[in-house]
Amino acid sequence: MDPPFDKFILGSANPLGIEGEFFNSDEPYISKIKVLEYKHSLDSLVEEFQSGVKAVEDIGLVVTWEMHDKWRQMFDAVCLFDEDNTHHRQIHGTTHSFTHSVSGNHAFEAIILKDLVAYLKDPKGEVARQRKFLDQE
Repeated sequence: MDPPFDKFILGSANPLGIEGEFFNSDEPYISKIKVLEYKHSLDSLVEEFQSGVKAVEDIGLVVTWEMHDKWRQMFDAVCLFDEDNTHHRQIHGTTHSFTHSVSGNHAFEAIILKDLVAYLKDPKGEVARQRKFLDQE
């Protein structure tokens, strides 16, 4: 990402942005090379992790239409729409951050398109829905 970084910073006009503290200089920000994983559902990616076809540590960003529930077998999730959680966002536009259930270590960030569309239509309603959905055991 190249300066000026204003277009990437979280704010009322950019609810999917990154906290301003992330950008601590006027130098371009260059991230590590990351693998982007595209799936219709997060369930199929979790199945690939569980079977050993793919490794969590190789994935940088996941883009799926929906989450379903298999992720709960391996991960905890935080919704990044929620103002209490936006500081966890490391990649502009991500909707969720996943951590390993056992260790608590960061696993990957994701853009869940179905949730993003719902958020753009009704931000407050989607935050409430996410809180309820993610608190289920």
